[in-house]
Amino acid sequence: MLSGFPQAQKTLLKELPVNLGVRQVWEQAERVGADLVRRRNGEVNAMLQGRGPSPPANLPDLLVVSPDNGRLQDRRRAPGERWCEYKEAVVYRAAREEGARTGLGRDPQPRPHWKYTASCVRVDLPNKTYHDPEPEVKTFVATTEKIDRFPLLVDLEARRRGLMEADTVAVIGDGGEFVWRTAKEVCEARRAGGKRVFEILDIIHASSHLVDAAKAAFAPSKERAEWLNARLGEIWSGDAEDLVKALEAKAAELGPRPERKKPGTLQPGTGGAARGSVPSKDRTERGCKLPGEGAKGGDEADPVKVAWNARDYFDDNRERIRYDVFRRHGLPMSSSHIESGIKQTNRRVKGTEKAWYLEHAEEMLALRTFALSEDGRWDDYFDRLREGSIELQTRGRMKPVPLFPDKRKTPTRKAS
Repeated sequence: MLSGFPQAQKTLLKELPVNLGVRQVWEQAERVGADLVRRRNGEVNAMLQGRGPSPPANLPDLLVVSPDNGRLQDRRRAPGERWCEYKEAVVYRAAREEGARTGLGRDPQPRPHWKYTASCVRVDLPNKTYHDPEPEVKTFVATTEKIDRFPLLVDLEARRRGLMEADTVAVIGDGGEFVWRTAKEVCEARRAGGKRVFEILDIIHASSHLVDAAKAAFAPSKERAEWLNARLGEIWSGDAEDLVKALEAKAAELGPRPERKKPGTLQPGTGGAARGSVPSKDRTERGCKLPGEGAKGGDEADPVKVAWNARDYFDDNRERIRYDVFRRHGLPMSSSHIESGIKQTNRRVKGTEKAWYLEHAEEMLALRTFALSEDGRWDDYFDRLREGSIELQTRGRMKPVPLFPDKRKTPTRKAS
């Protein structure tokens, strides 16, 4: 994957019969990205009017939806306050082993395949027998738009991949609030029809919260390792109730429970606006966070707060950590595929030297996720573009310029 327009220009010099400058490559990429965004928005509007995409001919056994977020710089913000988030999701189908549909078989791996030392270092064990189902085809969608829009884009992509027809749908993520909001909105119609949906908390993120709690409650010692591995065993076997009780008991030993902040309140030490404020149109129309939002205050390192936060985290996600159930149903326990997708997208849009007008970032995200998708949409689109069945719009006073010039009209170079 290319990380910028200069690299793309060098590649195109080898492929096209004409020489394109870096600015021309930039303009053409924006034209294609803008067309992809227009088409996508048109499909969303059609879906809202009851004319959603047709499902695939080969319906999936398991369809997995996994949202996450990446970062880029908003050029309209002041220096030092430019970093903000975009949201991305991967949708993939997978086939499970026989018997996984019922979930009545034995747990394929009743014990975790790693343990922790007294210093909270993970040590892999040689007993790994369960693996996440292998994706067959992955497709991606991403946007800088606000959270209200993101579930619609994911819904469109998931319906195109067989959301309503799959035997089982799983939504897996790192526990962010927007992940479960997306799961709720995307799967609402499926649940209304009585069809099966699982929400899964990524087990690596869950384990990291256990490690944070252990570090807050104990100094490096054998006791810490024993306590942490006991909690890991509970989370691995889906014993959410025992896990929450143990975390609550340890948190209470450290100190009384701090007051939980209500959504929308300003976190201490952020120095920015509260979530409920509206500082400018540019910053609230997109999904990017406001300056200072989500920054950690000094109390984030307080052992009492860390321990109670871990307790609340698992209490809020009780039904999303039933990993024994998930394994019997042949479901993924890791969100590694969206994390890989975010890394590949970040390579194009994230960097200290890259700052975007968000409308152009939206076009580049559409182009990038189009290229990452494995269902042949990239080749199909550009084949139709070459054939002339797709005509790209131009900006401002620019005259229409074909993206693929007619080779017969290309002037030949004289031999030197």
